[in-house]
Amino acid sequence: MGKASDYIAVFDSGVGGISVLRKLLEVLPNERYLYFGDSANAPYGTRPREEVEALTLAAADKLAGRGIKAFVIACNTATSAAFEAVQAAHPEIPVIGIEPVLGLAAEKYPGGHAVVMATPGTLAGQRFLNNQKKYGSVLTVTPLPAPGLMELVEAEKQDTPEGYAYLRKLLSPYVGKIDALVLGCTHYPFVQRTLLRILGHEVEFFDGAVKTAQETKRVLEERGLLYDGPGEVLIENSLAGERMLNLSYRMAGIKKADHCTEDVLVIGIAGGSGSGKTTLMKNLVERFGDSVTVLSHDNYYKRHDELTYEQRCMINYDEPAAFETELMAQHLDALRRGESVLCPVYDYTVHNRSDKTVKLVPKPVIIVEGILIFENEPLRELMDIRIFVDTDADVRLCRRIKRDVNKRGRTLESVLTQYQQTVKPMHEKYVEPSKKYANLVVPEGGKNYVALDMIVDRIRRHLNGG
Repeated sequence: MGKASDYIAVFDSGVGGISVLRKLLEVLPNERYLYFGDSANAPYGTRPREEVEALTLAAADKLAGRGIKAFVIACNTATSAAFEAVQAAHPEIPVIGIEPVLGLAAEKYPGGHAVVMATPGTLAGQRFLNNQKKYGSVLTVTPLPAPGLMELVEAEKQDTPEGYAYLRKLLSPYVGKIDALVLGCTHYPFVQRTLLRILGHEVEFFDGAVKTAQETKRVLEERGLLYDGPGEVLIENSLAGERMLNLSYRMAGIKKADHCTEDVLVIGIAGGSGSGKTTLMKNLVERFGDSVTVLSHDNYYKRHDELTYEQRCMINYDEPAAFETELMAQHLDALRRGESVLCPVYDYTVHNRSDKTVKLVPKPVIIVEGILIFENEPLRELMDIRIFVDTDADVRLCRRIKRDVNKRGRTLESVLTQYQQTVKPMHEKYVEPSKKYANLVVPEGGKNYVALDMIVDRIRRHLNGG
């Protein structure tokens, strides 16, 4: 029997099991993890069952020799093919698997329609066939094999036009016709943004990673093997070279250990209110979401509990004194050092900072966004790239009216009054002069696709170690 301080081994055919590792880190943050991805033999989903069983057993044998207290098979295909074989070969080690959570979809949508998207190997396995039979009387179950999707994720093409075209063709028969999409491969959570674009918010996604993490905690607690830390994450891959290791750490949202070859890239995006800087930021997050942390200056407006709502409405929110920029600089510096921070949250409807905070974790790319982030020198000096979004004043005013009236519940009169009294004069006094600190000036923000491609290419080179 293992010790509490031993590793939890997490195994997958490649990098997909990182989605399970992330949930494990949420549920059991103080544990020590040893992740092994077998990308050299991927994909498992199109291999014969006997080969998948042999490869999984070989990995289990290898990891068992490293001093582990649990073996998590973070691969649906490997769970289906080899779960019982691993249990028989290593009875001293608890084995936890993962499988499509069809039962959760059936519970939520009785009489509905669920598509189970998985590898051919998973859909042909007895575990899935048993579940299909069990829940097929509760809701309509449609198996949908997705050969090649795992390879797109391993090649980092899931958010490219090629990845979108693949998924659009695969899922087009089900648009507007299903209630649930069960993700039957641990690689698939990493394509969720594209799935959302195609299927919309009407379809609910079901992923087995949470259930696997909770089961791991239950098993370790039952055996008295929970660990209080310090935690550790070690990632290994059977494919030679650094690319898969770097990709795995990025997808996990953590930095590599002392041998890390990646630095943090801090990108500042400034510009006038309504210039399009948020659109530019969102375009970058859409492409590199799992590798990006966003720090917004607006969340660092000072708290004014001592003032009434009417008094808070009179504050000049467009001058540097309105922000707690020193705290923002401290948080950015902490993220650059690999530390998590609790970011404040601002509530525009009441013109005050709320009681909520959001935990931001360090990522390889940090985007800092706000109208005055270049005005403050200590904050500015923490940025590697400074981008100023330059847009005509009339365009900015129209965008501001549309945003504040439709999304922030304000009246047209209040928006125009604020613009005339503070926004326009403060832009001319503080925002426009800060443009001189920019490395790159982008007209029209997120809709300037030439500039966007340049920025995307720079981030991609950074993430690939270039």
